[in-house]
Amino acid sequence: MSGDAPIKSNGHEFVTGAALGFGPASILHRAHSCRRCGVMLRRDGQNGPCAGPVKVETREADKPSGYDAVYDALTERAKAFVSREAVLEVIMAMGRVQEQHEQRRQRFARAGTVELVNTQEGGQ
Repeated sequence: MSGDAPIKSNGHEFVTGAALGFGPASILHRAHSCRRCGVMLRRDGQNGPCAGPVKVETREADKPSGYDAVYDALTERAKAFVSREAVLEVIMAMGRVQEQHEQRRQRFARAGTVELVNTQEGGQ
């Protein structure tokens, strides 16, 4: 797998990272990836078929992403399993915890100290 000639396999055209512009300091400099789809060459050569050219585009602003998407999905799933009252109770409890956290943070900020929090399960 050495040399500058592309390795053709299953529709892929694998070239080194150097051929794609990665410098010697990059971990991808000597790695082989498909010029068309970007898939890395497997050591055993058993890559699936090439998916063709990849495209990079911006996310749509109206679609939630990251934390918001996960929160929305979990909220929808929770609604299917529990009553409306149970969901409201959890939301209220979350609000109380957030309020207590903010009060504690302000108290320690006024005192100029740092709070150490036990993050282990069951810690207070």
